[in-house]
Amino acid sequence: MAEVVAKEEKQRTKATSDFLKQRRKGLANSRANLEEKRRSRSVHTYSNEEKVAFTSHLNQLFKNDPEFTLIDPKTDDLFDRVADGVVLCKWLNIISPGIVKYTKKPKNSFEILENLNQVLSAVRQLGAKIVNIGAKDIVEKKVHIVLAFLWQTMREQLKRDVSIESHPEMAKYIEEKDGQSSQDFGLERTLLSWFNSLLSKANTYEGEFEPVTNFEVDLMDSRGYTAVLNQIAPDLCKLTPLDEEDLDKRAELMLNEAEKIDCRGYFTPEVISNGNGKLNVTFMTSLFNKHAELEREREEKRKNDPEPNNAPVVEPTPEEPKQAKVQEPEPQPAPTPVVEPTPVQEKKMEPAPAPVVEHVTPKQSLPIYAIIAAIVLLLLAFFVS
Repeated sequence: MAEVVAKEEKQRTKATSDFLKQRRKGLANSRANLEEKRRSRSVHTYSNEEKVAFTSHLNQLFKNDPEFTLIDPKTDDLFDRVADGVVLCKWLNIISPGIVKYTKKPKNSFEILENLNQVLSAVRQLGAKIVNIGAKDIVEKKVHIVLAFLWQTMREQLKRDVSIESHPEMAKYIEEKDGQSSQDFGLERTLLSWFNSLLSKANTYEGEFEPVTNFEVDLMDSRGYTAVLNQIAPDLCKLTPLDEEDLDKRAELMLNEAEKIDCRGYFTPEVISNGNGKLNVTFMTSLFNKHAELEREREEKRKNDPEPNNAPVVEPTPEEPKQAKVQEPEPQPAPTPVVEPTPVQEKKMEPAPAPVVEHVTPKQSLPIYAIIAAIVLLLLAFFVS
């Protein structure tokens, strides 16, 4: 019997081991396929995706500015509009008010170059690493250089959006995971730490959602995004996109879920399924900020409504026992009068020796009368004699 049990246990262990090996192999193949897909698409689509994203971002940023005319994301107008530095200077002053002084309507190349030099200096001052980018590159509209510069500017804005100083309620999602002060984290590390913290809570069984270590291949399948959206707003964002096999369709379904909490923005399925690292950082930042907003709302609701939920629970409990205590004494008065009258009557019957006391008092008073009578007789005898 023991040999049979041991044999079955050995077979189960081998089956489990084979399953895990096959699963790891499948994940490795899937990751390799995603990496190959990213390489094949990156050359043709990255620049256009970023151009559309940066154009949409500037349109959103300056939509209420009467001096700003919306840029058509389907054209290359973006490179013309940033060439004089005015839009860039305004953008930087939004990120850090007053960091740039510029000419609002430059009339010649000298004033244009001066604006752009101010822009480059301000971005470096914010902390961005600007290498091999000059004012002339922007004036000459070198697409890849301009997009690289726009990304550095965008990144500085995102860094301030994800700052734990601005969102202290989010620190618990970061420090719990890494055990270090979140103040020391950079933009990417803060986002990944927060993302993986939520992802670990979304696991329904070991290994379903693996930790994300980059903003490219690990996010191309949209699985992590779908799980994190469900953690941020479980009542609104569902896990149904996981049922879709096609990466582009799954990305579209995931973005539809993100739209329910106003986080889709200008992101397209291709941004996710192509593994665009820069734009994934931007999209993840929007999710982070939405989570922070919802956390603040929940915390304020808990502070403002701590008692309404507890009051009805506490009030009925003291009332019920009081009613029960009032009802209990009512059936018991009957035995008490039966027991009480008998001892009371017996105690009242004991004072019957009172007549004896009455007889004692006269006996004690007889000698007094006798003495008085004797004294009277003596006095009479004295006066007679």
